[in-house]
Amino acid sequence: MGLAQAACDAAGDQARPAGLRSVVEGFRFLGTRPNLRMTFIVDIIAMILAQPRALLPAIGAVMIGGGETTVGILLASTAVGAFLAGLFSGPLGAVRRQGAAVVWSVMGWGASIAGFGLVVVLAGNSGADGVTWWLLPAALCCGLAGIADSVSAVFRTTILQASTPDHLRGRLQGVFIVVVAGGPRVGDMLAGGGLKF
Repeated sequence: MGLAQAACDAAGDQARPAGLRSVVEGFRFLGTRPNLRMTFIVDIIAMILAQPRALLPAIGAVMIGGGETTVGILLASTAVGAFLAGLFSGPLGAVRRQGAAVVWSVMGWGASIAGFGLVVVLAGNSGADGVTWWLLPAALCCGLAGIADSVSAVFRTTILQASTPDHLRGRLQGVFIVVVAGGPRVGDMLAGGGLKF
């Protein structure tokens, strides 16, 4: 009982209530780790500047055709890509240059979304009468984007877990969640609002 009590007392000394001070501490630590900081910055830029999800209803209604069916297929294609990346992710454990892997997978995301955009532009307004054959290459691009995003997530999570001390892991995981959940929403807002850079 004495050993268990000592462990509880030690944990109690390290436990501090969450608040602005703990958030600042997490960001201060993030400022000292360029490898970790890079993973957050690269991901949020990719999600803000290359997130076409808000445009899918218009693409399905006018460009590729098929309406809600097309939107569902394109969203499902991204999910299928993510599923396949997870299913066959075993070899990723052998990768040692994880920062470079993050950059390459984010570039893969960008290339896939650029390919998707090219397909949509080439389709023009051909979808007014129903689904066109353009759906197939568009779905393939979305699937590749899902693969790239999942591979990026694997390495970003690994870098986060490996480079963060135990007492700061919760704070940095919170930043990770804000980036992962908030970045795509900001991208949806920009795409849906028609803002141009």
